[in-house]
Amino acid sequence: MNSVAILWDMENVNPGSDSLFLEGLLEYAEAKGRVVAARAYGNWNHSGLSKIAPSLTRRYFYLVHIPKGQKNSSDMVMVSDTMEIIRIHDHIDTFILVTGDSDFRFLVLALRRAGKIVHIVCNTRNASEDLLALADSYVDYRELVPGGNDEESGVRPHRAAEDKTAPEKTPTPAMTEEDWFQVLAEAAELMLNKKIQPGIGSLKIRTKMLNANFNEKKLGFSHWSEFVAAAVKAGFVTIEGKGPEALRLPGSRHAETGRNPAKGL
Repeated sequence: MNSVAILWDMENVNPGSDSLFLEGLLEYAEAKGRVVAARAYGNWNHSGLSKIAPSLTRRYFYLVHIPKGQKNSSDMVMVSDTMEIIRIHDHIDTFILVTGDSDFRFLVLALRRAGKIVHIVCNTRNASEDLLALADSYVDYRELVPGGNDEESGVRPHRAAEDKTAPEKTPTPAMTEEDWFQVLAEAAELMLNKKIQPGIGSLKIRTKMLNANFNEKKLGFSHWSEFVAAAVKAGFVTIEGKGPEALRLPGSRHAETGRNPAKGL
């Protein structure tokens, strides 16, 4: 059985004191192996964090206090602690980082070089595509909330009793190849708006963030690059530059359609 360490950047992912996320996180971690270390980093004098602190300590989290006003101190302490865990507790082979901060890219690289497995739990709305691309897997924190994924509080949604007399819902139509090209263009546009260069690797991560059902192989493309090339040919994205540093930008077809199939499908 794998030995698991959880390291949680509270400044980056904070689902709220009344959230069921903590239960979901532990269930997720226990599915990866035996949890042998759990640490949470933040300013515990902050009213929002102080409310969740008792729940964390009851579940054997070690709370690391980061005083207010020390920029990036949480990141530095978390990196330092992780490197110490690698050095002293070599039996820990799986790390769950609860953060989407791009500053942890080099930490993930260090863990991979040490032969560790890295899973990331994050808010995919603001997570770094480059960080997620380095991990073995990633998941949006809302997906771990038991019984649902309420965006703000994480409270279990009320489920009404099934009405057997109600008409059957019309099944959602399958997305076409052009729909997926449009999602790709939306991903490139979102990255540009965030002043992030949409390279071919990070753009795939952002596309899956918009719609987790994306799979280029199910569309008949053997490689991601083939899917992008087809989108370029169809006019949904363009390429600026050459080689791995080339940027994938929204094309003319994206501007014409004005649709956003990434939402609601």
